[in-house]
This record gives sequence, structure tokens and C-alpha cells, in this order.
Amino acid sequence: MYEILQKYIDHHAELGYIFVSEFLNELICNKIKDILETEDLD
Repeated sequence: MYEILQKYIDHHAELGYIFVSEFLNELICNKIKDILETEDLD
């Protein structure tokens, strides 16, 4: 029972980590785009 629970937790922790990574990548890319776009205006 405990092993199954551990696998479940590990699996979801992995998914959570992937989700957070994707989110941060998106955030960073958008931030870089914003910086580049504002520099182009100058």
C-alpha cells in the first residue's frame, strides 16, 4: 500500500515539476520578448 502511494506521489511531484518548469520558461521567454520589444522602440 505504501509503495503504491509513494509511486503516486513521485509521479505527481514529477508532473508538478514539469508544469512549474514550463511555466517559468514561458514567463522568462515573455520577459525577454518584452525587453527586446521595448529596446526596439528606443
